[in-house]
Amino acid sequence: MRSTIIAARKSFLKMRSKELTQLRDAAEPTSFPNMALGRVQQRVRDELRWIRQIEANIETAKGGSNASN
Repeated sequence: MRSTIIAARKSFLKMRSKELTQLRDAAEPTSFPNMALGRVQQRVRDELRWIRQIEANIETAKGGSNASN
């Protein structure tokens, strides 16, 4: 169940990041909307990085439990 939730969130964030990139590309480079979209996009990237850390921790825990069996 946990892996399903993580996979769904990761998929959503990747899609959202692509959408934000498209919106930023359409906006003027120095405009406020572009800067605001950049901030949101950075938060999406941060969450994706956090999810990758969670996945790595899960894999480590699985490896550790398999190694002891």
